[in-house]
Amino acid sequence: MESDTWYKAADGIHPYSLIAEASSLNQDTQSFCAVACFPWTSSSLEDLWRGDLNLPETVDPWRRTFEKWRSVVAVGGGPKVLLMLIAHSPLIVPLFNINIPDAEANVKTIAWCMAAKAAEFLPLLAFSGNGILYIFNLESGEFHGVLRGHGGHITSLAVHPTYPYLLCSTSYDHTVRIYDLTVAVNGEFKSQSWPGGVPCLGGPAFGLRSNESEGDGHGRCVAILVGGPSGGHQACVLGAAFHPTYPLIATCGVDNCIKIWRTPPLRHDSLWREDKPLFSSSRIHSAQVLSVSWMSQDILLSHCGPVIFRHPSHKKLDKAPGTMVLWRWLGLDRFFPPDQERWPEIFRGCASDYQESSSFKIISSAKLPQPIKAVRIYVHRDEPLVLIPVQGGIKATSPIHMKPRASPPFPDPDDELSEAAKRLAIDDGRSSSNLTYWEIFTNNDQTVGSHRLEACALGEDGDLLVGVGKSEGIWIWRALAGKST
Repeated sequence: MESDTWYKAADGIHPYSLIAEASSLNQDTQSFCAVACFPWTSSSLEDLWRGDLNLPETVDPWRRTFEKWRSVVAVGGGPKVLLMLIAHSPLIVPLFNINIPDAEANVKTIAWCMAAKAAEFLPLLAFSGNGILYIFNLESGEFHGVLRGHGGHITSLAVHPTYPYLLCSTSYDHTVRIYDLTVAVNGEFKSQSWPGGVPCLGGPAFGLRSNESEGDGHGRCVAILVGGPSGGHQACVLGAAFHPTYPLIATCGVDNCIKIWRTPPLRHDSLWREDKPLFSSSRIHSAQVLSVSWMSQDILLSHCGPVIFRHPSHKKLDKAPGTMVLWRWLGLDRFFPPDQERWPEIFRGCASDYQESSSFKIISSAKLPQPIKAVRIYVHRDEPLVLIPVQGGIKATSPIHMKPRASPPFPDPDDELSEAAKRLAIDDGRSSSNLTYWEIFTNNDQTVGSHRLEACALGEDGDLLVGVGKSEGIWIWRALAGKST
């Protein structure tokens, strides 16, 4: 985008103008809860697959794929996903609907994937509204894969930024599953299913390989990050993020924990189970962690919901706002020394790594507006932009404006142990700084309207902004040249 530096200055003006909005006339229709824009650019082939597919014979196929899908947006809510083209005249062109067989499903997560086959590229759309993961081939108009295995609803999807055929799903069942969308699912029946005639929709306990078919089509589960007291999540997992260069994946969940796992070697003939991460801590946030993202090699950005604590009078409960924390993982060089190009397949830290690690440093912490529905972190040219859907629009900010955390006072040897413990307590949100937000409204008169947005996404290299919400509402903004300062 021409005004791609507008959020570098705290007093800048955002370049987005509302160009279109649409919603259902039936107020009883379900809300759109998920949205995803085509995430790649014309030059993305230089980085995808580590540049291995950036060949003379693949440049034109990639350009054709990019030009065809660059302005396509996928939105989901209820038992359906809608594909639409954001054009210039008319502004919104519906393409087609994808209906889920489960009428009670409510699509809440969507992600774009990409597979390569014989110098051609296949854009895939992954989505879920229950415990089943659906992979749709946008070129053929058919399901690429229908995958089961999670024992609970799927909460989020994450695509590898370098290998876009690797997909990760998190779930209520405390586990994280990693799929290779280029490999057919395991359709073997190792033993007969339990009586009843209806196959089980979830996988077996402890992340073991199912005795029944794991679905249809392509998308074999190659690894499971297992939950449990040995080191995994002990509650619902809410988010995940692949590291762009190292074999690492960060996860977060309701147990207040952020964990960093070694991505296991992906073998198609076996299922890799991992229950001990390289890093785990519940001291970065004091409430459920809703998302985590990699900002650089060892710096992460995560955010949590509001913190509920007892008032000093012990007569009522107080609530502190959720926080966004920028922090550094201090163990990267220990597990991945800079002078080594190859690493062992199996990594094992000590108990202090995978149970409650202190190998982190908080750089900055900032308060978030309430209530928090969803936070979308978009990295544009190595500079992160945070989008928060709120009542009447979207609030945008950037971690580059987060102030460094104040140094703690030097401990007084005469202090009581309880006072020292208070200074070492995790941040409850009250000591966090405030961020500068740009407000992007759903009304042309730049006032807060009654529309409640559920999700938002950026597309076209930052030029396109899409928000979705109640009554199948859709709002489209575009960045106008010359509007920002």
